[in-house]
Amino acid sequence: MLQIISTKCITVAGRYNLSKSGSTFRTLATSQMLREKHNCKVLIVGGGSGGCALAAKLSSKLGKGKVTVVDPSSKHYYQPMFTLVGGGMKDLEDSSRPMEKVLPSRVKWIQSAAVEFDPNNNIVTTENGIDIKYDMLLLATGLQLNYDKHKKRQNISISYNTALPVLFGVKHYADALWKVCEKRNINVNLRRNLIEVRADEDIAVFQDIDNPENIYEEEYAMLHVTPPMSAPTALTQCKDLTNDAGFVEVDKSTLQHLKYKNVFAIGDCASTPNSKTAASAAAQSPVVYQNMIAALKGKELKSVYDGYASCPLVTGYHSCILAEFDYNLSPLETFPFAQNKERYTMFFLKKRLMPKLYWTLMMNGYWNGPESMRNAFKSIFKTHKKTV
Repeated sequence: MLQIISTKCITVAGRYNLSKSGSTFRTLATSQMLREKHNCKVLIVGGGSGGCALAAKLSSKLGKGKVTVVDPSSKHYYQPMFTLVGGGMKDLEDSSRPMEKVLPSRVKWIQSAAVEFDPNNNIVTTENGIDIKYDMLLLATGLQLNYDKHKKRQNISISYNTALPVLFGVKHYADALWKVCEKRNINVNLRRNLIEVRADEDIAVFQDIDNPENIYEEEYAMLHVTPPMSAPTALTQCKDLTNDAGFVEVDKSTLQHLKYKNVFAIGDCASTPNSKTAASAAAQSPVVYQNMIAALKGKELKSVYDGYASCPLVTGYHSCILAEFDYNLSPLETFPFAQNKERYTMFFLKKRLMPKLYWTLMMNGYWNGPESMRNAFKSIFKTHKKTV
């Protein structure tokens, strides 16, 4: 049974949560004097893809009650499905499950947000007033969006504006995407930064990054914005943990913090220069797990993350380009055929197989990315070539 912890209030009225066992827990913050104390072997801040995967791995290794997860959300979302939801191919409810069913029963879940980090004393304070003392800290928070705007209308042409100098960071796939844009008559503008949205006029204002004096106004019927993102404010305010950009400053290979050796990071909040995807978190999870266990035992950290990331680029209702690459932006493909083409098989993988893999394997700590599958394919085809 997953244990949900909250503060012990005395005389204030507030909201209550009912656990599966029928026990009631109060969820209001208390005064400093009444703060609850909690100790754990490993504290995981963030219940996203990486946080839940490591909660499963570590709690299985360390045992019941040794791992605590801090996250305020009652639902866990499989975010890669959002592209399919936006395209009308999946329903939003298909993308989530209750957090208490996703987290292992061996962990303690504190349903609150982390609001203060004190790495010098190994303490994290939650929004509902709990001071958590840890031996090892894993930062697995997602990113916060700084703005967004959506409007909808029919019969529109499509214009794609990006601040990047390329359509996609890996040329192997960018060349294929240019062909898709040409075939679909999608107008692409590179090095354009969105600086203003005049919502009352349905006008988006862009600035030419290379020539800032050039300003472009575009009228829209529907505006889809990928906003600037950052780590949660509480984390960025802890300058001991984060770099100037606000991300947890870790070694890009071991994912261990550069200053605090009992702190690790996984997923979006880490300073690693990889694409922030669920596939990246999956590939990072065995590295973080093995290195955290080594650190707990005072041993050398030997596991290394190569920057693997995967971006299934849905190009239609029956087609997808599966982009896979490493830190060097070199293709790191799993399958024994060229993946820089639109394929139905990759669409089927994205829509049907990946969600099942995520919920049944990754969330239970058994999926470490496709490296073993990739190596198996290489071995099979290498043997086949020798035989022929």
